[in-house]
Amino acid sequence: DSIRISAYELNINDPASVAETMPRIIAGAGGLDALINNAGYILWGCLEDLTLDELKAEFVTNLFTVLRMCQTVLPYMRDQRRGTIVNVGSIAGQIGSPAGGAYAASKFALHGLSKVLRMEVAQFGVRVVLIEPGLFQTNLLSNQILGERAMDPASPYSAYVQKIRRGQSSSHGWAGDPMKVAKTIGKVLASKHPRQRYAVGTDAR
Repeated sequence: DSIRISAYELNINDPASVAETMPRIIAGAGGLDALINNAGYILWGCLEDLTLDELKAEFVTNLFTVLRMCQTVLPYMRDQRRGTIVNVGSIAGQIGSPAGGAYAASKFALHGLSKVLRMEVAQFGVRVVLIEPGLFQTNLLSNQILGERAMDPASPYSAYVQKIRRGQSSSHGWAGDPMKVAKTIGKVLASKHPRQRYAVGTDAR
């Protein structure tokens, strides 16, 4: 069987882009069954070395835009009395790691947002599910953003972060197949009564 896919360019960090594009997507599809919030990145560096502006940017992408997308689709889902919102978090939202504190904080916050939103919108027939993957073979680590002072030789954390970086570079070998996460999301969308949270991957469980 073939599946017709339509692609749209959308900048989730730009409110105007979201407001202009999402109605076109929904109109083109004739409705809206699901929203999957999967965008995000890792800001890497020990917390003392990160600037507040760097931390704010992490939260804008990993948390605030998730809420923006949810707020954009919820009127449509409420009107049709059904829909599923899947927020892709991380096991880092349960267990943080050194030099990954900013990312962990954003995913801890996403966990709380998803849990409360699920309770609030259930009355309208809308389900909210949080997926928390462990480490998978994606570009998340290679595309992580280093804080400006993260690798500063003058930092009191310099030797520490270099040791962490060496360990991180060897972790990709045991990372899982991301298709496992995709299949889990597929099962959530097909389920009549999905759970609030799914940990995916051996390390996550």
